[in-house]
Amino acid sequence: MCKVFFKLLLSFSFVLFLSCTINDQKEFLLIFECNSNKSELVTQVKEFEINHPDHFESKLFLAEYYISIGDVDSAFDYLKRAEIVNKKASRDHRDFNYSRLYGYLASIYVNRGEVSIAEDYVNKAICYDKNQISGFEYLLGHIYVLKGEKDKALTIFNDIYSKRPDIATASDLQTYMYLLAEAEDYQRCIEVINVYFGTGQWFGGLGSFSSSVFEKAGMLQESLLCAFLEYEYYSSMTTPNNEKYLENIANVEKLCRENGTIDTVLPVLSLIKNLYTGNEILSDEVHENFITKYLILRNKINAKKINEEELGVLLSLESYFRVFPSYYWSVWESIKIIDGTQSKNYISVLKKVIALNPSSDLSVKARGEIKDIFGLSNSESTDLDLLLFNQF
Repeated sequence: MCKVFFKLLLSFSFVLFLSCTINDQKEFLLIFECNSNKSELVTQVKEFEINHPDHFESKLFLAEYYISIGDVDSAFDYLKRAEIVNKKASRDHRDFNYSRLYGYLASIYVNRGEVSIAEDYVNKAICYDKNQISGFEYLLGHIYVLKGEKDKALTIFNDIYSKRPDIATASDLQTYMYLLAEAEDYQRCIEVINVYFGTGQWFGGLGSFSSSVFEKAGMLQESLLCAFLEYEYYSSMTTPNNEKYLENIANVEKLCRENGTIDTVLPVLSLIKNLYTGNEILSDEVHENFITKYLILRNKINAKKINEEELGVLLSLESYFRVFPSYYWSVWESIKIIDGTQSKNYISVLKKVIALNPSSDLSVKARGEIKDIFGLSNSESTDLDLLLFNQF
């Protein structure tokens, strides 16, 4: 959580050092005008800070620098120094500088588990961040969750998300969707889930959690699709057990026949089962979303009937599947079907399969494809893999 807020705050930093007016500030700004090399810039700012112990902005700059390289202890030291001299801050952007100072300190204290201190600092940050530029309310919501005050947390998240959904991080969205689910506000939870899917990020259990929420909202097709997504991610990261998965699908189908919902779910069940059996009768009566598009295209790939236009649709889904090795493997298989050859031009697709999980079954397949493309034997693969990945 700490790193998320650091990244957000750092994006606002540089412009604030370009509008200072007092003499020390002019000298400080001159350092930026005369140095394009980051290492030299930091060295000179350090020297300036030593010679100007009451200068606020230099301490804040150095704190942000250390945050950017992951040295939180050094950052904390400069933040505490800045806090001591905060009355000396330039009037230009003073409130925003203060909000950043207190926001950084709040994030560090949260990371250290000192929640009460973090709460004090984040409230100060919110006080000075009058335009909600940095969204410190999200951090306050996380703090309330850590304190076990989930009702307060949900109130905070509802308010800030209604005003600034654009600055919600994946961590914010994840916490918010869980709070909404616990409050049984499934419709709003689904809205946040869909936004999270759009980030292309994933956490273990996302598909199962989403499936449960959709089921409780009465959206059975979407529930099954999210459950499939969970298995798709899991199976592409390890050795898949498709036989066991099909048993689970059969149990779901049996249950749906018993409770009278089979007509609603059968189109999706058939679409999923066909990936593994290839002998299902497919229906058009599925709710269109990124998961059904992916399933339809995967079935076309299995049947070796995908065309360039459909490959374009598959490529347009990357933002949802950027952490799925199986997605990039599907892209590779599509290219082979359309192109008719294993082209060196698309090695980058195989590299993504491998990079996402070097020990997965799909990674082994991807390495095998690379060996075939370059005519490598198994004995050559270890040394030459390094060469290939440096070249392509």
